[in-house]
Amino acid sequence: MAVPTTNVGLSSIQSVFGGVNPVALSEYYRGGLLVPTGTTDGGFGLIATSGTISVGTFRNTSAAPIPGVWTSAAAFAIVVVAPAAAGTTSAAIAFGGWGAAAASPTTRTFNGTAWTNSGNMGVSRGGLGGGGSSTSAVACGGDTSTSAFGGSYSAVTQTSNGTTWTNATAQPTSRRSMGACGTSTSDVISSCGFTGVATGSTATFNGTAWTTQTSSPISINSPTAAGSSSVAILFGGLSSTATQSYNGSWTTLGATSVARFGGAGGGTTTSAMYFGGSTLSSSESFNGTSWAVRASMSTVRFAPGGAAAGTTSALALAGETSPGIRTGSAETFAG
Repeated sequence: MAVPTTNVGLSSIQSVFGGVNPVALSEYYRGGLLVPTGTTDGGFGLIATSGTISVGTFRNTSAAPIPGVWTSAAAFAIVVVAPAAAGTTSAAIAFGGWGAAAASPTTRTFNGTAWTNSGNMGVSRGGLGGGGSSTSAVACGGDTSTSAFGGSYSAVTQTSNGTTWTNATAQPTSRRSMGACGTSTSDVISSCGFTGVATGSTATFNGTAWTTQTSSPISINSPTAAGSSSVAILFGGLSSTATQSYNGSWTTLGATSVARFGGAGGGTTTSAMYFGGSTLSSSESFNGTSWAVRASMSTVRFAPGGAAAGTTSALALAGETSPGIRTGSAETFAG
């Protein structure tokens, strides 16, 4: 199906590319959530990626297939918002978050087919950072309030071997909603987040101690991170589409397609996924230079737990499907 070549209006664009009412032309930049980068050129000029956008350039265009598919997975079964997760779709660990009446210490591991209860964290908290693998994970920071995002910021750090948690040296900064990632308990980075105000503070963990690093030049509440303590990317967050790489210093990269508060994701600096957050079910992938739209999840997920091995596989679990409505469901991405 293509946009007609005559009598083109917002409704005809919406019928091809999707979107909800009230419809606005600014939703349809090429490379955004609704108009993938590979959208066909209808012969009337390229659809703009930013700035001035013309209805006329949509004539005779049709939507490119959006890569990937999300599939329902075994339920996480713990109904929480803002848990943390680490690992891959076949070997993941998820922990913490806020339930209906309190922060949760619950930890579960996933083998690609089923979830199994693991040892609880020693400190219940939501909005925490996580990194590592299913058998070598770090939980850092967060908020110990009984209600979501209550303001009792934590610097607690614990490590897990997949079965039990062990207390470790606290982070230099008490905060929640930071971007955290890493490959093991001895290789984690934690950056930005919220201390009462957005912060850019950054630190790395070697399994024993935290070391303060150069702060992000942008103070961001609720970014997501991918990579390792030595080479990482930090992306998105509240009112932010910024992507930055870190290797001891910070470099600006291509922006995400949309700002996501409470998004999730993971991967590496050249192969990452980013999904959910705000009131979104959409997802996107990063190739080291730019972001591209991927298939949407089956449901909106604000502040889910998330893990990804790269652009071809990801895991999303729990979160809120609408304000105050939490879920324990899970789904996986392949593409």
